Amino acid sequence: MHLLDLPFEVLQQIYWKLGPFKIAKYRPVCRSFNNILTRPPFSNLTGVVHIHHPHSSLVEVMCFVKPASGPEHFMKFVRDSYQAGDFDEFSVNIRSAVPTNEESMFEGFPDLTNGRSRIFRLDGPVPSAIGWLKQLKSVNLELHQLSGPIPRGLGELIQLTCIDLVRTGLTGPIPSELGNLCNLKKLILSGTLYGTIPALTGSIPESFRNLVNLVELRLDKNKLSGTVPDIFGGMTKLQTLDLSCNSFEGPIPASVGRCMQLTTLKCEHNGFSGPIPNLMIRLPLWRLIVPEGSPTCSPQSNRPDHGIDQDSGAISELPLVSVCRQSPNPVSYQREDWFFLTKLDLSHNELSGRLPTFITSHKNLEYLNLQVNKLHGPLPTDIGALEKLKRLYLGSNQFSGEIPQSITGLVALERLDLSNNSFVGKIPESIGSLVNLTHLEAQYNKLSGQLPKEIGLLISLTDLDLSQNGICGEIPESIGNLRELHTLNLSHNQLSGKVPLCIFMLPNLNTLHLKNNYRVGKLCLDKLCLDDEEDEQDEQMELI
Repeated sequence: MHLLDLPFEVLQQIYWKLGPFKIAKYRPVCRSFNNILTRPPFSNLTGVVHIHHPHSSLVEVMCFVKPASGPEHFMKFVRDSYQAGDFDEFSVNIRSAVPTNEESMFEGFPDLTNGRSRIFRLDGPVPSAIGWLKQLKSVNLELHQLSGPIPRGLGELIQLTCIDLVRTGLTGPIPSELGNLCNLKKLILSGTLYGTIPALTGSIPESFRNLVNLVELRLDKNKLSGTVPDIFGGMTKLQTLDLSCNSFEGPIPASVGRCMQLTTLKCEHNGFSGPIPNLMIRLPLWRLIVPEGSPTCSPQSNRPDHGIDQDSGAISELPLVSVCRQSPNPVSYQREDWFFLTKLDLSHNELSGRLPTFITSHKNLEYLNLQVNKLHGPLPTDIGALEKLKRLYLGSNQFSGEIPQSITGLVALERLDLSNNSFVGKIPESIGSLVNLTHLEAQYNKLSGQLPKEIGLLISLTDLDLSQNGICGEIPESIGNLRELHTLNLSHNQLSGKVPLCIFMLPNLNTLHLKNNYRVGKLCLDKLCLDDEEDEQDEQMELI
């Protein structure tokens, strides 16, 4: 029988048995075999080549290779990348041409360990011929040391539900072909901005609007740039969107607000500008209330979606609607608190305008970071409605006005940063209700009035910085209750009177800044830092 008449499966087994070195020897003398390797289906086949265990570690090293190309390019890669002493004579074995009927990249992967710990690493480029593996549902190459671009062939694997290429070293633009993967649920292309590992460049493809089944999209820590296209309108299942640490610019896409199940939105460390889009409020979901014993009724024209402009996303208020007015237990629509967002990070951008009042609608919000932007104006008066909020970072903006009394409703708050703004007025006496607070930073503002004695109720505080304000009067004795305090900075204010002795009894205090206040008397200090190099050398110091 002629070689060309053999079934593909038989030829594949021949290739696997011979190995790449013998194939390289036979190809020049066997034209038929050479023709087989350079045309479909062999030209579309991708294999995994195993380099023998290096002496210096327990990590097995593999590389993708196409039978059609032979081992020459692979061996050049090995010699260019590793020292000859690292391997046993550069020994190479084809362990498996990656099967076309497996759902995961390494499902059924042969045991390469020979009794050693089963740890392996892929190296080198990923060929586009990976698109021949039509049954793949998951491609997870996280932390493998790959090179070259993301293969366009991935876009042919329409059954894929997960692509994870975190810190793989792949470079270049994101191929638009990935927009064909309509079944994709997770697309994780996070890179790294540290060391010499390269990152993805270019922009987000418009074709991503087709990925309507995405649950998780991570593009962080790359060098992506340009304006983010408004492609998120159909991603109603999206729960995590991470665009942080890139070079994006322009507005944040308004269609993000249509991602009804979004729990985490991270856009920090970019160049986003303009206001926070109003559509980023979750479109209010409604629940049909049918009390027990009520007749079944049709809401007809009173359906709540009549209150939503499908183009602009604008929301019109709809009252509770009693449809069966003749019923003693009417059917009605009622707002339901189904706002899923728990983490919102838009820090380190160029965002401007006021903090939208709708932010207080996100009752499940636990983390809000808007620091280092150009936001201005007063805080929403009902910001205290965010009862689950644990971290609130508003530093380095242009916020003004008084700290609203309602901020004391943030009973779960652990960290509060209001620094580098233009807040005025007194610190609310009800600040003492924030009993979980560990960090309070309000330096570089225009706060005035006395430090309230209720500050002593914050017994969990470890860091308190109110420097560079206009706080006056004496330091309250209640500050001695802050036994967890590590750092106290009240410098550059208008304090007067004596420093309470209880401050020096705080067991964990290691840094105290009180300079540039009115004369407050002389005290003997031993372990405390007064932020004054000359005074630190004296046992008797004058706090000024």
